[in-house]
Amino acid sequence: MTHLVFKHRFDIKDEDEDLTEPSGLALAQDSPGYWTVSDNAKRIFRLDAAGQVLRSIKAPKKNLEGIAATPDGRLMSVREDPPQILVIDPVTEAIQRVKLKDMAGWTHALAQAFAAADNNGLEGITVCPDGRVLVVKEGKPGLLIEISGDLAAIEDVTELTAEQGFEGCDPDTKADFSGLSWNQDKEAVWIVSDKLQRAFLFGLGDHKVQASLKLGYQKGGKTKVIEKAEGIAYEPGEPPRLHIVSDKKAELYVFELVGG
Repeated sequence: MTHLVFKHRFDIKDEDEDLTEPSGLALAQDSPGYWTVSDNAKRIFRLDAAGQVLRSIKAPKKNLEGIAATPDGRLMSVREDPPQILVIDPVTEAIQRVKLKDMAGWTHALAQAFAAADNNGLEGITVCPDGRVLVVKEGKPGLLIEISGDLAAIEDVTELTAEQGFEGCDPDTKADFSGLSWNQDKEAVWIVSDKLQRAFLFGLGDHKVQASLKLGYQKGGKTKVIEKAEGIAYEPGEPPRLHIVSDKKAELYVFELVGG
């Protein structure tokens, strides 16, 4: 059975840079480290392997909610209102914005789902090796949306439910969805839920949860639960790792995945 082994915890809060509410996480591709965004800041942050800010890119608005690195070296992020994807060139710092409503496949049902979401809009993004883009809607309902690599068309929409395996220890607590990361070793995506305090591995073929992992670690003989986990990054290897970022604590946690 797959389980997590806690390895490291980093404080990534940097008030001078306005990095106080990290809401997304991606592994950097050019050298060890991370990219992250913060709810409160009009910036995209490049961190070193210990979570310290190396540089930042100015964003057009606040409330960026997720970050992903593309195979060709670009970055993508999402905003809630209106639901849109930002494409960032980390070299030139040029930014392109693409609204979901301008894509082929945007339907009246999707428009209604976002209009009635009550601040439960886009929260996470990841990019598959073949260029497909996945974004997740936080809740009411939770939706996994597959988009073509050129961001021209919405190709598939999957509602995320408890029947698929998105549930925790308390049956009265409904899942929300706050971050995504593609698992290169399987046709599956990691989805983090801050309310359930879990990371789920969700299969795109069978639309079922393949693993459900409680996010916590031991400190002083007690279990510390990760509060408001809003970003997740999968790192392949032997063993593979999960990197988790907490919005509430502005901390980054590294776990080894064992048995998966």
